[in-house]
Order: sequence, then structure tokens, then C-alpha cells
Amino acid sequence: MKVAAWLDNDVFPWIGSRPAAELEAIDFLAVARHVEARGAIESAHRIMQNCGQTMRYAIATGRAKRNPVADLRGALASPLDNSFATVTDPNELAPLLRAMRSYAGTMVVRCALQMAPMVLLRPGELRQAEWSEFDLDDGTWTIPAARMKMRRPHLVPLSAQVLAVLEEIKPRSCMELGDP
Repeated sequence: MKVAAWLDNDVFPWIGSRPAAELEAIDFLAVARHVEARGAIESAHRIMQNCGQTMRYAIATGRAKRNPVADLRGALASPLDNSFATVTDPNELAPLLRAMRSYAGTMVVRCALQMAPMVLLRPGELRQAEWSEFDLDDGTWTIPAARMKMRRPHLVPLSAQVLAVLEEIKPRSCMELGDP
């Protein structure tokens, strides 16, 4: 969906009506510069990546002879470093864990915050968890391949603390989902 939106909003208005064989590097650079001008450096890089894929398809299907996007390597501004704050000092870890445990918002978010440092997964995997993936008796969580980055099922052993959090939240989440 995001790729389609990029193409509709950022590519097609500038070069969408022209045949692939007529497009040159300068045309793609103009597209990228428009995106960069609004401060979306990372998006400009991804859009050029998608344009390069499109041009490779055009070559494979006989619609173009070459891929001019390849000539733009290094022409775009470098994306900003997106380093996120990380607790590396052991003395800072305990206060962070206490703050997560005393979170005063919704129960679901509090439970997710408690589980996150114990299961060591991306937030999306935790957020999209389904009860059918958990074997509480065996103490395991099997995340299906379709949701994993490497497209392989992922087995997560569950500690006693995580099992306790799951037991706490299960009656409420099943009630909200309409399960018995």
C-alpha cells in the first residue's frame, strides 16, 4: 500500500505518463529531489529503490533497454542516523523496568510493556500475537512464519513471569474479543 501511495503521489505526477524507454536518470533525480525537498530523505531512497525495480521489470518485458535509476547511486542525500535511545548502563535498567511495571495506562499496554524485555521481539510481533500461538502448558509461543522477517516460524520460550502476565490478561482479552 505504501509503495502504491508513493507511486501515485510522488512518481506518476512527474513521469507516469511517459514510456519507460524514454526515461533518463535526470527524470528520476527530479522525482527524488521533490521528495527530498519536503524532508522525506528515507522515502526518497525507498522510492528510487522502487523505481529501479520497476525499470528492471521494464527491461525484462522489453519496455526499456536500460535502468537509468542505477546511475543515481550516491546522488541522493544520506538518510539521517535513526539511532534510538538505548539503556546500556546497568544502573539505568532497574528504574526503566520499574517505570514500565508501574505504567498507569491500559492493562493491555502495561502487560505488553512487562513482557517486552522478557521475550525480546519486535513490538509488532507482540502486538499481533494471537492466543492460538501460545501453548501455556508447555510454556512456548510459536510465531508463524508469515509474521516473521525471515519467513520461518519462531519459537519463543516463555518464562514464569511471562506466563503470569499472560494468565492475567487472558480473561480480559478473550472477553473483549467475544471468545467464551
